[in-house]
Amino acid sequence: MQPDSLLFIYLFLPVSLIVYYLVPAKGRNTVLLLLSLVVFLSLDILFTPLLIASCLIDYMAGRVIEKNRDKNILCRFILCVAAAKDLTTVIVMIVYRDMFHFILPLGSVVVSLLSLSYVYDIYRERAKAQKNPVNMLAYAMMFPRLYYGPLTRYGQMEYDLGHRKASLSLMCDGLILFIQGLAKKVLIADGITRVLEMIAQLPVYNQSTLSCWIYFLSKIMWIYFFYCGYLEMGAGLCMVFGFNVRSGFHHPYMAKTVTSFLNRFNNSLQEYVEHYVFDPLQSRLRSPWLKAAALFLALCIICAFYKASVNLALGAVLLTGLLCYERWNAASAKRQLKPPSVLAHLGVMAAIGVFMLLAMTGSPLEARKMLGYLVGLGGGMELYNQQIIYILTTNYAALIVGVIFCSDLFSRLASKFSRSKSYLVNLIIIVVNVLILVVTTAYLIR
Repeated sequence: MQPDSLLFIYLFLPVSLIVYYLVPAKGRNTVLLLLSLVVFLSLDILFTPLLIASCLIDYMAGRVIEKNRDKNILCRFILCVAAAKDLTTVIVMIVYRDMFHFILPLGSVVVSLLSLSYVYDIYRERAKAQKNPVNMLAYAMMFPRLYYGPLTRYGQMEYDLGHRKASLSLMCDGLILFIQGLAKKVLIADGITRVLEMIAQLPVYNQSTLSCWIYFLSKIMWIYFFYCGYLEMGAGLCMVFGFNVRSGFHHPYMAKTVTSFLNRFNNSLQEYVEHYVFDPLQSRLRSPWLKAAALFLALCIICAFYKASVNLALGAVLLTGLLCYERWNAASAKRQLKPPSVLAHLGVMAAIGVFMLLAMTGSPLEARKMLGYLVGLGGGMELYNQQIIYILTTNYAALIVGVIFCSDLFSRLASKFSRSKSYLVNLIIIVVNVLILVVTTAYLIR
């Protein structure tokens, strides 16, 4: 039961909302947990009890830590055991996923990271332990976040777990965000998938330099719309159920620095890793080389969330070097270089393009081969041919829409448009999003 299926959109979600809001406020965490278990069990019966057991162990760890604040050694030992359990689960799942093509149990990585956040925030006294295990399980196993997050910290959601109230404006914002995320996944990402499949199915002798470029640029757009779509659907559903979660993608390909790109590309994951890995390490390190190593580790963790490979480790090295240069350039006022905005954007996009090239290939040799094709060193490969022209003429709409929505043009227009609080503006917003849902539904039915 995936969030982009008709069964989820038109049966499970409406029934869930009706039941959820008919129940008194004190029982809504229980309902949310039961709904999450329905989704878990519908997709993976075997691993669901193991995930529940893992979360309950962290729940008990949090309770013990809170009751034994004066026993620092005991609290630290319990934190280490809980962290070892959760991180081992994450590492094993990622290794099996990427090296042995093992299908991950639904939400196993996300649930483990959220459960670890619960224990760590209690240890650092940034939040209090939940007395009711249902509340902790509802936080860690909330079904809207099973697909790639958002990875909200427990300290951020502690208040909402016990004191959230139904808000019509928050629910409407959540539904709009869900519809927009659904459209990005179904209409744009899936449309681009057809282009990628058609190019990949071409025989080697029918490939061309243009087909390699179209494949490369389409893959970059697909990565954005696929993950952005799922993350916006998850954040939107959290808002529908009363949690004020507003994290996601913010047009990363419009960034003018590598730092800005990382802050825009799934900022919930970036903030999670920065909060729990990079900041604690950086505060204890004095050597610039050790700080660079801590930055590299944080980037490796971010990359491994999507895919664990040698290429992405090389990509993390590239990003680490660029980030260190940007920080040095910003801190050194006399040497600071300020290129024109357009050149800065093009330079960052070139660097991100190299990183994406590493991300979409399986080995350094394959990345080198792909780069050769892109620069016209493909061993007699044509510049273009009839096959790629046919693919472009039959799929140009998806590519044009993808290019437009990768920019922040429409978001700027929508931001200015939504500032008006008139009923006409609100009506237009509702009508537009209903039309988007209708078109998306028609695409799913087809």
